[in-house]
Amino acid sequence: MPCFVAPVWNSTDNHYVLDITAEYKNDTTVEIQLSNSRSTIFSNTDDVTEKTNRVIGHLIKEGEENKWFSKLPTHANLMKRVSNTFNNLANSEQQHAFLSKVLMSPKTLVFIWEPFTKKKDSNTGFTFESDSEMESEPEITQSNLPPVPITTTNRQTKEEYLLARLRAAKARVETEEIRMEYFETTGYMPPDSEIESEEE
Repeated sequence: MPCFVAPVWNSTDNHYVLDITAEYKNDTTVEIQLSNSRSTIFSNTDDVTEKTNRVIGHLIKEGEENKWFSKLPTHANLMKRVSNTFNNLANSEQQHAFLSKVLMSPKTLVFIWEPFTKKKDSNTGFTFESDSEMESEPEITQSNLPPVPITTTNRQTKEEYLLARLRAAKARVETEEIRMEYFETTGYMPPDSEIESEEE
């Protein structure tokens, strides 16, 4: 079973975009929760590390088989470059997330996780329901919540914070443009890059 769709080069952001196949998304499912500050966090970081380790293994294997890349760092070096983010804030009904795509530059591997609601189904076990599919449904009244509700302002603040993090990540990726052009032309990292120094 293939885990990745063939990578697409994003020249604007200077990274490869590797979408996860629909069949493999189920195997990347992890549990998430809302922190006290209403941020989306992983419930079990050990499980996330284990799933990440498997994904990296598949990336190396499929990259070699399909000749997607001229050269990749070692498994251990790729693990060091992984950072995680969510494509949107989870709501109280979304307690799971699946890996939707990986953004790959010479120095970073950004894992994009998508929160979803895990629904029981007699035939398939469960289905993915993301935020976009839930927008048209009426909001369920939650009578057991604490007396102080979450205000729209707080949610907007969290969304702005997440967008700021994504912009910062994008800015870091854009600084690698020259190294990426060298990498694309020669298949090797520049002599002064972190990848080369760590592999020596």
